[in-house]
Amino acid sequence: YHHMYSDASGTWLVDSTDPTKKTRLGDLKLGEGAQDDIVRAQSVGYQLGEMKSLFDPAYVGPLAGRYNSMQELLIGVENDPQMAQFRQAAKTAGNMVINLRTGAAMSEPEAKRILGELPDLNLPPSTFMARLEKSIRDYQEYLRRRATLAFGRVTPGQVDAMVAPPAATTPAPAGGGGAETPEQRRAGLK
Repeated sequence: YHHMYSDASGTWLVDSTDPTKKTRLGDLKLGEGAQDDIVRAQSVGYQLGEMKSLFDPAYVGPLAGRYNSMQELLIGVENDPQMAQFRQAAKTAGNMVINLRTGAAMSEPEAKRILGELPDLNLPPSTFMARLEKSIRDYQEYLRRRATLAFGRVTPGQVDAMVAPPAATTPAPAGGGGAETPEQRRAGLK
């Protein structure tokens, strides 16, 4: 006789005469809330990794950060596409952190408080980089804990693969179509 049971690590078929004999039938499917949290945390980590790979000390600082903001608003940054990508990654990371933390709209003071977790473009370069490194570690740890909670026991290698920072350039997925969408990332978690 055999019976099935499920735990945090999946569904098992167990020999009733010898409980040590069991066969894994499959993983538990994550709920949509857990999938969304993990995908959003991966996206935050990706944007922070992009910021790190695109970083140049000339892009940030008490004077440079403000000057570059004015330049971007008034004349654009066509002559430095890497700076444009860096600044966009910083804005996108901020929006993603707000979405991850609240999942909804919020007041301006609340948004400022949450964005205070991320490095500010007006900080000196060494301070900016120290805060960026801390933010990357914080979101990797958040993702590790969330994935472990969602999946049950997760091997360190599996979690490390989820939180690995991106390469300097992001290759398009097989078959073309540009960058991976949240739906494609979510599908990879099932």
